[in-house]
Amino acid sequence: MILLVLIFIIIAAIDLPPILKKRGRADVIAFSVIYSMAFILSLLFVLDIKIPSPAKGFVFIVRDVLGISYKKH
Repeated sequence: MILLVLIFIIIAAIDLPPILKKRGRADVIAFSVIYSMAFILSLLFVLDIKIPSPAKGFVFIVRDVLGISYKKH
């Protein structure tokens, strides 16, 4: 776990300064959100916590919320 944190710190130290210097606030926010999600998913994987499949959520949205279904022929 410590190695994971160190790797993410090194990557952020390399990638973040050019984004802060050259780009706007929206790019920094987008980088931070995506980077945080990647860190959280990696940490959950390292801690051996089961991550649910996003496919089930998509199926729920398409079938139950939008009412779209398909028929097998």
